[in-house]
Amino acid sequence: QIISSLDLKNEYTFKELLFALNELGRSRQQKVPIIIDGLNESIPTAKIWKDALPYIIYDIESFENLLLITTLREGYVSQVFEKTSYTEVENHYKIEGFTNYNIKEAVNKYFTKYNISTTGLYNENLFKNPLLLKMFCEANKNTSNAIITQNSIYKSIDNYIFNLISKISDSDPVKKSNIIQSLESISKELWDNSVRSISYPDNYISLIKGNSDPFIGSIAHSMMDEGMFFIRDINNDNEEIQFTYDMVGGYCIAKYYLLKNKSENDIKNFIESDEFNKLIPSDNYHPLAEDILKAFFYLTPSRCGDKPLYEIVPDLPTIIYIANIDILSQGVSERMKLVKFFTSLSLKDSEINMLCEKIYTEMIEQKDFNNAPLLYYCYFNWSNYQRDIYWNERIRTNVWKILELLKYITKESYLKNPTDTERYNHLIFSTLLFSSTDNEIRNSATKSAVIIAQSNPYLILELLKKSISLSDIYILERVVAVLCGVVLRVKDKNFTNECCEYLQNEFLSNTTTNHIIILDYIE
Repeated sequence: QIISSLDLKNEYTFKELLFALNELGRSRQQKVPIIIDGLNESIPTAKIWKDALPYIIYDIESFENLLLITTLREGYVSQVFEKTSYTEVENHYKIEGFTNYNIKEAVNKYFTKYNISTTGLYNENLFKNPLLLKMFCEANKNTSNAIITQNSIYKSIDNYIFNLISKISDSDPVKKSNIIQSLESISKELWDNSVRSISYPDNYISLIKGNSDPFIGSIAHSMMDEGMFFIRDINNDNEEIQFTYDMVGGYCIAKYYLLKNKSENDIKNFIESDEFNKLIPSDNYHPLAEDILKAFFYLTPSRCGDKPLYEIVPDLPTIIYIANIDILSQGVSERMKLVKFFTSLSLKDSEINMLCEKIYTEMIEQKDFNNAPLLYYCYFNWSNYQRDIYWNERIRTNVWKILELLKYITKESYLKNPTDTERYNHLIFSTLLFSSTDNEIRNSATKSAVIIAQSNPYLILELLKKSISLSDIYILERVVAVLCGVVLRVKDKNFTNECCEYLQNEFLSNTTTNHIIILDYIE
């Protein structure tokens, strides 16, 4: 069978193939790897390898210049190797997803291979799952200036599914309709039963519309054999099939079932129904709830005249909005609407804590500053106690990370020529550090803010105008200091005159301060 798969003449035996490869290795003085990938994906089941693999291993081991490598999912170790754990298999190696140490290198290699260039900063951790990275690259091949956000990932998933359906259907409209109906049936099955997988092969095949025998070459086989959409796994000796990645599964359930042909009123009715409780933490919580809800937030505007979900249903639990701000805040206009919505809410202490944690993680861990304005304007509404406990304390306990990030955004300002929106977000991030009790952070943030603002000095003047009502004197003092530093650096007469006019006519008349440093900077 291996000889046949390699399109070699039938008169060759497997042993003769191994002999030829061994001679190749001997002449090059290196091992020749023979790789059998995805043992668990075999048809009909992976059990066929239990008897066949020992013979292959025995044959290959007799040649000193050959090396056998096999891969399979961990759940199939018992079926193939008759071991209870992969650690019992000789010369085993477990491959995890990408880590913080190799994710950047992996993304760069994939983008180079698929001829993808990007614009702006993005979070490489979005691609920690290798299959999702490949799916994104397949959907965006030969793309220039790609913008990478959570929303563009969803758009790529949608494009990938579209291309996959076209590929499998081979432009046959009947077959295409059957594949779409199959996705709808699988999505409904996963939703109705609150599961992330379905039994294979019987239940899976029964959900495929227009399927035919034999299995090889059928729609069911084509959808599974594609390799990046569905995966097979085993659970307590029961074989199952599921979407390769929870994010893909959540997207399909939201698009092909929950939101299929739904109007704005239909969406409201669904959210008010008991069914929606599957997406809110409870005993009835769906295992894919987080990913379904994110996709739900992403897809809703396209069905409701570009209205975000918080405009359609503004009274959902606040924690749901906080958990999905990465989806809600894509695009500058949407982001400012979201800022207005959040500043209208009366957040409990637990919700303030959650919001700070969410945006802190985005900025510090993921270098994503899109929601810095949201945090900044919410910050205006909090008491000094809440600012200190939920924001400043996070800063105080992570000084090294903060200082490294300040170096990073300052360097980006010099080298990458970020957009005005990116500069503004970086400037707000720096401003949020002005209230820190750590002098090194405050001083470093002030220097970074001056460097960032000098490319577009009007950004810091705009920020001062919006900060005038802020009761935090530490922030106000440093914003004025940055303005002073920018004025001295850029030496722009028009900008200087506009600053003087604002400070004299509006700032001093509306700010009752005797803070000597602020007054000194203004003078």
